[in-house]
Amino acid sequence: MDGELSRRKFFREGFRKLADGLKATASALYSDVESFTESAFTIRPSLIRPPGALPEKEFLEKCTRCNECVRVCPQQAVMKFVGEGSVNHLTPILNLRKSPCVLCEGFPCVEVCQPAALVQPISRRHVQMGTAVINIKLCHAWQGADCDYCFKECPFPGEAITLDDSRRPHVVEASCTGCGLCEHICPSRQPAIIVRKIAY
Repeated sequence: MDGELSRRKFFREGFRKLADGLKATASALYSDVESFTESAFTIRPSLIRPPGALPEKEFLEKCTRCNECVRVCPQQAVMKFVGEGSVNHLTPILNLRKSPCVLCEGFPCVEVCQPAALVQPISRRHVQMGTAVINIKLCHAWQGADCDYCFKECPFPGEAITLDDSRRPHVVEASCTGCGLCEHICPSRQPAIIVRKIAY
């Protein structure tokens, strides 16, 4: 009888330790997912804001998280950043791989921004949300393939993106708006061209 009880206790303790271990592992994995969700955006190295955004410090001070710019975006390109505990929580961002900014006429997202965290650009050419950067190791054209998707999709081809004699793309930083149309259209599984935030 004592042997039976000892065996039951052994298995019960074993299952308890196994469950605790699985719980700890799941908790660790969940924490990793949360931190990755945060870093997935910040690795750019920072969030891409809608057109006309003030420098980041001023933007965060003025933005009321009202959601109006998200609501009026006809392309559904503007979305809310979700990261509880972060100063960026519920602020508007652009996920350019999913939906780029098409530089709408009149910039409706700016027009509805009552606290003026977004200010009206002089023109589409004066928008500076970021700068596209090409990873030549991932770029099909730079690896010898016939590809010019980013050049054709660019709202200012020949100005923001140019092609050299070998038809390889180059970004002209001064003319790039950071709209993300190139990143969105890039056929590479991992985009060979991404927009990085301009440092103020």
